[in-house]
Amino acid sequence: MPFENPLHDSAKRIIRFPAVQFPKTWPKAPSQYVFIFEAINLVGSAILAPDWTGEELSAISWIESPKAERKRAQTFRPSPPIPHSLSNPRPRQPIRHAPIEHVLDWKAEKLHEQWEANRRAAERLNKSVDWIAQKCRDGELRSFYRLRVGGGPVMPMSAHEWNVDIPLITFVSNGGNNRFCRDLKSAGPFDTFVFFEKDELLNVLRLEPDAPLVVSEADLSRLSLYLQGAVRLALRNGYTSRKACETNPVREAEIRGAWPDLFPGITISDNAVEAITRVIGFPDNRSIGTGLRAKAKKGGGR
Repeated sequence: MPFENPLHDSAKRIIRFPAVQFPKTWPKAPSQYVFIFEAINLVGSAILAPDWTGEELSAISWIESPKAERKRAQTFRPSPPIPHSLSNPRPRQPIRHAPIEHVLDWKAEKLHEQWEANRRAAERLNKSVDWIAQKCRDGELRSFYRLRVGGGPVMPMSAHEWNVDIPLITFVSNGGNNRFCRDLKSAGPFDTFVFFEKDELLNVLRLEPDAPLVVSEADLSRLSLYLQGAVRLALRNGYTSRKACETNPVREAEIRGAWPDLFPGITISDNAVEAITRVIGFPDNRSIGTGLRAKAKKGGGR
């Protein structure tokens, strides 16, 4: 193994597409389309929230756990070394000190944590890809292809093309597949990239019973400027759960600092800041109940 930590070995990545971790380098198409990697992130963040981290595309193929590998190494007994000459049966011994056993155990334990995290990331990646593939097979989601070399138009794919057993390998590992393109003058086969219509994908996601609300930039443009700014600020600061959400004073300070960028040309007001501070926070039933009881008690004493 060329790397002690397999996570550092790019050759082990499930997705072999170069620079998969840099979205700006992904294949291009008209704005209405999203590349298959972006589609995977959209689906994963919708159906697997809040576990989806965005690092799933960098998961590697790592079969044996470090604990199992360490246990196997402890029971393995190598063959005795071959003498370097007949006259001197004693083999040359390199001058090196073998690691202490408890140090190797500690390394295996720490590496096992990363192995477990990678295993879960690979499972989430597979679930997202399988969801896309099944929607394409059922005709609920349309897919499109574009030639890898030379660009060209974005062409529709047939639903039956997704009748493969491992879509992660067929369509995702290289960003697309090798296919015959009968719509072109030369049938091929050609290497292609796979795309989806973003609005259609988001609409299909909204039909999922457990999927959270998915809002696109196009949807935001139809909302009020205050609501657009609130959503953008919450997403920018990662306010996606109660634990990740800051307190009221912190949120208010962030809104005041970001006001010129969020609402250019609009005069800041205390009422607007307080309203946005509340709307990007998460409801706290305990605090609400305490406030209501205090109000009722105050009103009853009059």
